[in-house]
Amino acid sequence: MFKNKEYLNIYLVTGILTLFVIFSVITLYFIQKDITNNTSATLLEKKLKKLKK
Repeated sequence: MFKNKEYLNIYLVTGILTLFVIFSVITLYFIQKDITNNTSATLLEKKLKKLKK
């Protein structure tokens, strides 16, 4: 699979760091999405819609 076994540790560390970066980006996306959906302006807008009904 790998031509040079001398660099196997470098491949392993690079793979682990790549997985960590992908996990971090996905996690930050969902945290940012949750924060922007629950801003005070959005919550106030929802309360006003409930009061109008």
